[in-house]
Amino acid sequence: KSVHDLGIPDPNHYDAFMLGLYGMMMAETGGKKAYLIGTSNVDGEVDDFTLKHELTHAMFYIDDDYKRAVLKTIERAPNELQHALIDAMKEQNYPEKTALDEINAYITTGEAGFFDCIKDQEGLDALRSSLRALHRDKFPKFIESVEDVDS
Repeated sequence: KSVHDLGIPDPNHYDAFMLGLYGMMMAETGGKKAYLIGTSNVDGEVDDFTLKHELTHAMFYIDDDYKRAVLKTIERAPNELQHALIDAMKEQNYPEKTALDEINAYITTGEAGFFDCIKDQEGLDALRSSLRALHRDKFPKFIESVEDVDS
């Protein structure tokens, strides 16, 4: 909606489609936060990693308590580790403004080798353990709430 409101210099039918989806999502949620996930699939199936990873982004965006807990957990990590993780995300061409969300999603769902370069593996292990504990607690409840909306 924000992009649409700013004006699109070369609007096309996809822009109209996305604005329509946004309107439907807002109507469905009564104006509450919503998150649209788009993935590609192989043989009609979305792989479990991608779906769980993207749902973790949705949870980070929608569940303010979860987001606060994740950000506090990352803040408690040593500064050098925080910077190294953000740098690792930048190396993979993720913008800094989404780095903490991506760090959480990768650490909790599978790291794809992004953090092999981290020197402080002990600190990373501690952060991984804490973030995964948060995720294990919140994710099933979040999925249950998503399924309630779907039906």
